[in-house]
Amino acid sequence: MSVIVYENEKFYMIAATLKIKVQDIAHLWKYPGGWRENGLYPHIEEFVQKLKDANIQASNERYNKDNESETLRFPKEYNFYLTDYQFVKSLQGLAYNCVEAEEDEDFIEPIKKLHDIIHRLLFKIVNRLPEYERADTW
Repeated sequence: MSVIVYENEKFYMIAATLKIKVQDIAHLWKYPGGWRENGLYPHIEEFVQKLKDANIQASNERYNKDNESETLRFPKEYNFYLTDYQFVKSLQGLAYNCVEAEEDEDFIEPIKKLHDIIHRLLFKIVNRLPEYERADTW
C-alpha cells in the first residue's frame, strides 16, 4: 500500500465543504458553542488539521520518515466546494491515506469522526436515490 500526502489546498476544500454542510454533521461535534461562526467552525478547522497531521503520520509510518506536519492557515472565504458525491469520494480517499495512523492515540478520534462523516454522507446520498424511495420493505 502506498500513501499519498495531500496538499494543503485539499484540506482547505474539506474544511470549506464541512462548513457549508454543517447542518448535516453538526451532531458529530455535540454542538460545542453552537454551530455557527465562532461555534463549530473552529472545531472543524481543528479536526481538519488533525486529518492533515494523520496523513503526514501515515506517510511517516509507511516510508520510515520523520516529516512534520505544517499548520494550516484556513482562508476566511473559500469559493470552491464539493458536491456530496465528490466530497464522500474525497473523504474516502483521505481515509485510505490515513490508515497507517489509525493506531496512533492522537488520531483515533479524528479518524473515527472521518468515518462517521463518510457514513452520514453516504446515508444522505442513498436516501435521495429513486431506487431507495421505491424499494419495498417487510
